[in-house]
Amino acid sequence: MDRKTYKLYRNSSDPVLKPRLAQALKRNHHDATDNNYAVLENHGGVCPMLTVEKLCSIQLRLGEKALCHTCMVYPRAGTLVAGRHQIVGTVSCPELARQALLRPEGIQLEEVELPLTGTVARLKFARSINPDQPEQPSDQFFQPLRTFSLRLLQHRAWPLWRRIAGLALFCRLVDQRVEQGKVDTLPGLIDTFNTLLDDGGLAAQIDLIQLDMTPLQRQLLDALGVERIYAGLQHRDAFVDLLREAWIGLGVLTAEAQPNPQAAEPDFLLNRYRAAVRDHYWPFFAEREYLLENYLVNLALQRVFPCRPHGSLFKNLLTLVLPYALLRYFLIGSAAYHQGLNEAVFIRAVYAFSRRIEHHSSFLNHIRELLERNGYDTPAGLVALVKDV
Repeated sequence: MDRKTYKLYRNSSDPVLKPRLAQALKRNHHDATDNNYAVLENHGGVCPMLTVEKLCSIQLRLGEKALCHTCMVYPRAGTLVAGRHQIVGTVSCPELARQALLRPEGIQLEEVELPLTGTVARLKFARSINPDQPEQPSDQFFQPLRTFSLRLLQHRAWPLWRRIAGLALFCRLVDQRVEQGKVDTLPGLIDTFNTLLDDGGLAAQIDLIQLDMTPLQRQLLDALGVERIYAGLQHRDAFVDLLREAWIGLGVLTAEAQPNPQAAEPDFLLNRYRAAVRDHYWPFFAEREYLLENYLVNLALQRVFPCRPHGSLFKNLLTLVLPYALLRYFLIGSAAYHQGLNEAVFIRAVYAFSRRIEHHSSFLNHIRELLERNGYDTPAGLVALVKDV
């Protein structure tokens, strides 16, 4: 919360808001700035200023202008991309997650004219990519690179893991051209991949990828088991509930949420994982893989994929796929716990995961380092990360 809004709330004489604000409003005494001056403390993942109808009491009683910047713009994020103002929502908001992900028709960018008033006026559009003033060599071809990447991500004739594999091959070749100083050949490379996608040539190249998924899946499950990010399960919020369910479902924890001694046995976790995929996870997603596609596409738009956040497109793909892959593991465990999945459980898992993991990158960095350390930061490694069995 910014300093100006903090002062407004602190001095409020509203009889309903004043006692609640006095209890929930806390100064930020560590590296405070004018834009990060205070917080509204919540308990159990719920804002203390919500009414019983789950509406914002501050907006109801003081009006929209009284909202702090975070509450005014959330769940939107603004980015200036190729001279255009792009607004993308984050699925850490349950309602936006429902509206964005439960769309069988998929996610598309829409071009509209909006007045610079209200919420739009308060959005901070971070400068991201300008093809006319490229910060990275590939920036000058950002639009065709993004168009092809999204086309491949939404190519529903293939399962999602094959689309990711195709993108891995594409991004590796783009990086090679850039490293060789052949940036001007990228439009031709994009045309070639569009043709390969249409005539089956790309599918044939994906089939040549040699991999043994067992070692990586075993290492990932062991890492999840020993990382102990489930510490503090006595606290209740949506993410902790997701962790508890996933760890019990995969056998990391017992039904009483205690460390499971069987988890240390050879391939115990791997066998539980594969059984969960076969019996509980895939029966739900077999006809609903668009849910996961929509999650990936929304994340790609948020992160201005494929040209950000790094100079390497393959590294950007790895950064994009890691949260998706980790979410899949949690969903697989949750499916085993519930003996199946439904849309409500899926949406709850997505927004709980997004709130915690996507905004706290330490565990994602740990998994990325695991991949790099063991030589899995390759197209074959990405396939092993996201292929079910």
